[in-house]
Amino acid sequence: EKRNSKRKEETENFFNLLDKNEYLEKVIIEKSDNMLEGINGIIAARFVNKYNLPAIVFSLDETREFYKGSARSVDDLSIIELLEKNDYIVAYGGHKGAAGLTIKKENYEKFKNQIEEHTKRNEYKEEVLQVIEVTKEELTYKSYLDLLKFAPYGEGNPCPLFVIKSINKNDFKTSKDGKHLLMNVNNETNFVGFNLANNIKNDIINYDVIFKIEENNLFHNKITCKCIKLEVNN
Repeated sequence: EKRNSKRKEETENFFNLLDKNEYLEKVIIEKSDNMLEGINGIIAARFVNKYNLPAIVFSLDETREFYKGSARSVDDLSIIELLEKNDYIVAYGGHKGAAGLTIKKENYEKFKNQIEEHTKRNEYKEEVLQVIEVTKEELTYKSYLDLLKFAPYGEGNPCPLFVIKSINKNDFKTSKDGKHLLMNVNNETNFVGFNLANNIKNDIINYDVIFKIEENNLFHNKITCKCIKLEVNN
């Protein structure tokens, strides 16, 4: 329990240290020369959950010559295909959702620049999302409990994605900092779209919202719909 508590504390400290709170690129890449390798993947997953962007987090190995990294992706981007295009990786392995990799310390900036350039040009496989259409009334805590019967989710059994179609843009609110989209779906369900406020356009009225269902961490017996993508509905 003490080791686990220390690990959680270190994870929180390093995430707060690395988190810049704003990312203009389509991928998050961060490193620390003092972080334990074992929490790279946890921190990368934290970045994905917060910003809905693929993330790669590195720590320095024992030789102090190589960076060992963990990569986590979003549902419509194959992280392994993105790594295949990079010229500065010594070794890597994984699948479309998660991967591990090693690069030379001296090549960190070159690696980062090439990854960012590839994502700018969309040089990766953007997969067609398989979604289940639902209504606002169907989004209940009981529905969430039914979904848990199909867990655990992962490679080969992906977490299901849902869509509510034709939501009026006036139903959305924005967070205080103007970055995130918020909406009360019903008495048991709220919606959040991290860093998606800029996706709402003045000349477009209706949107299809693609999302995952998660348990609400703040309120008992309630759920959160975490937006994965907004699509224009004409």
